[in-house]
Amino acid sequence: MQNEIPNDKLELIVKNFCKLDSEQEHVEFKENINNEEIIAKTIVAIINSMTRQNIPRGYFVWGINDKTHEIVGTDFNPSNKKIGNEELELWLSKYIQPTPSLCFRKLDIDGKKVIVLVIHSNPLELAKFKNVAYIRIGANTRKLDEFPNIEKEVWKNIVERDYESITAKACLSKTEVISLLDFDALYEMRKNNAPVEQDALFDEAVRCGMVKDNYDTTFDITNFGALLYAKDINDFPSLKSKAIRIIHYKGETKLETKSEVRSKSGYIVEFNEMQKYVMEKTIDGEFIDDDGIRKIKYLYPRITIRELFANIIAHQDLTINTIQPMVEIYSNRIEFVNPGVPLIPKDRFVDYPPQTRNIKIAEELYKVGICERRGSGWDKIATEASEHGFSAPSPEITKDTTRIILTQHKTLFDMTNEERMWSIYIYACLLWVEKKYLTNALTRKLFNIPEANMSTASSLLGQAVKSGLIVIFDEQSGTRSRKYLPKYAKQEE
Repeated sequence: MQNEIPNDKLELIVKNFCKLDSEQEHVEFKENINNEEIIAKTIVAIINSMTRQNIPRGYFVWGINDKTHEIVGTDFNPSNKKIGNEELELWLSKYIQPTPSLCFRKLDIDGKKVIVLVIHSNPLELAKFKNVAYIRIGANTRKLDEFPNIEKEVWKNIVERDYESITAKACLSKTEVISLLDFDALYEMRKNNAPVEQDALFDEAVRCGMVKDNYDTTFDITNFGALLYAKDINDFPSLKSKAIRIIHYKGETKLETKSEVRSKSGYIVEFNEMQKYVMEKTIDGEFIDDDGIRKIKYLYPRITIRELFANIIAHQDLTINTIQPMVEIYSNRIEFVNPGVPLIPKDRFVDYPPQTRNIKIAEELYKVGICERRGSGWDKIATEASEHGFSAPSPEITKDTTRIILTQHKTLFDMTNEERMWSIYIYACLLWVEKKYLTNALTRKLFNIPEANMSTASSLLGQAVKSGLIVIFDEQSGTRSRKYLPKYAKQEE
């Protein structure tokens, strides 16, 4: 943290603040103020003002005239300032809660000594000095509880703080931001929804939260911006563990690996290439279509692969650093793994209102066309499975992971009973989204059962009812004409 902002850049920041007509609420100028109580209250006020305005850093600068903003130099020396037997920085950390992230810096600006206290935001809690919260109103420090509407704004930003908004790389010039993020990909993927001019495109990145304007001539790249549009994820050390890992195994176990790749760029920058890599590992020959054109045949539906790939990006728990998004390709199945458990029960994936931990990421995936709209993914996955004769993908939830297993095409008799029951349930859910009922005829269609074997479909439906996955809508009807609902639908009627 000590050297996070180089001296030349910090000097430029101070000079640019001096050019402004008035002090900003996250900046304080003083010449020689030495009173620890005033210093502490001002720091707390700056921290809460930063939280209110979503600014990552504030500054307390000694050696500047707070009226004229002239650089005059200072006699203040924080290392010599003591309160009792405690040094100033220790005393501040003791009486300001939560413990602030502070860094005193000494500069020589135009031959004059300037002390800059760089204050890092703490957007997860309200800052207090001796149990009292303060806020900056213009250039004044006031008690926060005197301004209830402003206090609500501060608390709102604390409550709504998310991982996507956290800084991945700090204090950058505009040129440095452009060198780290792939703005060409942003333009290409957004298509007609992004401006052509680079300055306007940069402003769009700031507006949507990929880049944060620090209001001190510098910018931060957020986790959101880096995860989706980094040219090289290794430029962001805190995000290296978020790279997508794709492993291709030789057989049905992990014993022998044929190949392995990891994403190097942001998720959106590399999405199409990564998805293409997965599809290339699942080629099942070629065929001639109705127009006489030779096409590649795959073991799995392309749309299903695309949706499950997008899911491990959008729904991962980004706070977990020990597990990364992963695709494991076996000879008989593909498994999609992401850190974190789902926010909704696994038996409500098809119909439940969309929820995600990563709202900004999900929204950007929608804007670039990777997801058609939030919440429709499992509808498409279920539709593809039912239309192409695949068993419905099966979720496995552990303490801190979600694993979706997609098996290759199987006949009814090749499926396990668990796969049959789950496929029936998911199909019933898909139908109920459209307010339709599962029937014997539709079950035969799902499993490609001949009409002469209606009893097979009836038996499967009976097993699904006994297992509690579906319920009979009209119990007075005959077995062959009955209608069925997913288990939750009857309870919600």
